[in-house]
Amino acid sequence: MAQLWQHITPGDSFVVNRDKPQAADEITRLIQLYQPIIGTDAIGLYHSLHSYLSLHIVGYSEPDYHRSLMALMNMSLDRILEAREQLEGIGLMRVKRHVADDETRTYYYQMMSPLTGSDYFSSDVLTVILFHRLGKVKYKEIRSRYLPAVSHATNGMELTDMTKGFDVVFKSIAPSELIVQPGTESYHILFDQSHEQPSFENSGEDHKGLVMTEKSIDFDEVIGRMGRVFQPEKKLTPEIRQAIQEISFFYQCDESMIATCLQDQRVYTKEDEIDIEKVRGWVKDQYRDKYNGRPPRIVTNRTVHETKTNKKASTSVTEEEKLLQKLETLSPLSLLEEFQEGSKIADVDLQLVDDLINKFELPYGVANVLILYIMKTNNYKLPSNLVQKIAAHWKRHGVKTVNQALELTQQEQRNTQTSSFKEDKTSTATQRKPAPKKKLDKVSKLPSSVQEQLRKEQSGDTHVGTVMSVEELKAKEARALELLRALGEID
Repeated sequence: MAQLWQHITPGDSFVVNRDKPQAADEITRLIQLYQPIIGTDAIGLYHSLHSYLSLHIVGYSEPDYHRSLMALMNMSLDRILEAREQLEGIGLMRVKRHVADDETRTYYYQMMSPLTGSDYFSSDVLTVILFHRLGKVKYKEIRSRYLPAVSHATNGMELTDMTKGFDVVFKSIAPSELIVQPGTESYHILFDQSHEQPSFENSGEDHKGLVMTEKSIDFDEVIGRMGRVFQPEKKLTPEIRQAIQEISFFYQCDESMIATCLQDQRVYTKEDEIDIEKVRGWVKDQYRDKYNGRPPRIVTNRTVHETKTNKKASTSVTEEEKLLQKLETLSPLSLLEEFQEGSKIADVDLQLVDDLINKFELPYGVANVLILYIMKTNNYKLPSNLVQKIAAHWKRHGVKTVNQALELTQQEQRNTQTSSFKEDKTSTATQRKPAPKKKLDKVSKLPSSVQEQLRKEQSGDTHVGTVMSVEELKAKEARALELLRALGEID
């Protein structure tokens, strides 16, 4: 909170201005295209600030204090500041500040119009995030609704531009929000539809949406890596540089990757000019190869800061705490890569991890505990049906944290050990009894899907490719049976 008061206080005044009249359909665009990304607080702040201006009138409002805005919105100043940063990052507001001789501060909030439908859907960043926020059905409905239609003076005082760029507010985007596999329905909806419903030319507004204030690419280094033969200085126009900055932030590129891309003749037109769409396609292909199927999220800069602060807070970390931290932060795919020592993960296992994250909606940490537990108790194999059975059980149990997942696995291990002890204790008394009519009575209680998985593993008809002996099969059947009984899935 102390840091907040250094930037803004309730006693600081503000002025709202707008240099273009508010269009009639702006509210609809704000709610349908922006609210799913930045949330209701930010949209509420946008409308509240507009209330200081007369409808359809451009110019400046009368000065007012932030304490009045806090009362109007019934919100704390830190929530208002966070909402303001969301508006800045998404391109709906520009912020400038004037500090007078007596140290009083006045903020100038310039309200920007939301992008038109055609401009909005020309942005990879906005469209992919909106798609993941809304889902396929709603996204298609919104896209078809927008694409068919083409769609006061400061008296010489010095103002400092303080507007935060998209890459400052939204510090990092997790791979799953970015990756859309080619050939899938999602890929068709996002990219192939651009041919069916092409975006129209830009409306001509100066406001182009996302602004990258923290340059992610050093073009001097890119030019140095490319060499003079390509004449990069002439080809890297300001428009091309800005587009590459957005692509680099979105797909997490560095100077080396951009230089390699621009050395590929396939990204140039017949006139030997850089084709930004071909650059985007080249980078997408590289990105998909690097992050093959990692799960979906957008993380704001505040979240990243809070995470780093929490990590620094722990001075003495035990081995157990290190394990918990690793399970909470490690991607399930990275966990599998560690077991496979960097070799390629089988497609079956990739699909299994995808199901755990997207179908069963398990947090990364919980999915990691499940994978680790199954591999440790099944000779480093991942029987998909058994994994999904336990995942469904944990989902019904409401397991949300690593600690809860570990507690369940420990309980299951205790139940398994108790069951094994009871069987050993009574085995002597039952040695002289006639054998039961059904020799594999216990196995028959296993779900058919699990039995089928075990049969495949015995015959070697799996991606592992090893044949299981009869003794191994019986031992594995017994472990699976005890595990399912401990979970309460069978009697």
